[in-house]
Amino acid sequence: MKTIAAFVLLVCLIAVGVKGQDRSSKGRCFCADKGANMVLVKNIEKVEIIPPSPSCRKHEIIVTLKNGAGRKCMNPESKFTQNVIIKALEKRSQQTAPHSTTASVPLKNTMTSSSAPTSFK
Repeated sequence: MKTIAAFVLLVCLIAVGVKGQDRSSKGRCFCADKGANMVLVKNIEKVEIIPPSPSCRKHEIIVTLKNGAGRKCMNPESKFTQNVIIKALEKRSQQTAPHSTTASVPLKNTMTSSSAPTSFK
């Protein structure tokens, strides 16, 4: 009797699909949508570049606007954003700061990219 009960229990456990935690990146990214194609450069205070990670498969670019106007996600595929990234890379290569996982740089039409989250002021 115990053998039959154990067998029935085993069959039930195998038949029932058990799902673990969803590993998708839904809801884990900072940016919910594609982002803006352009913002006024004079309004940008800081730029953060967040590379893809296990929790978010997207490359994200977030700008903090001056005068407390908030944060805005930028479209990494827009020509404007790509030009700003190139200028930031040039600006960063001119500076002689020690390496860290997050960098802060005064932003004058600049932005950069790296394998770790990077922010520029």
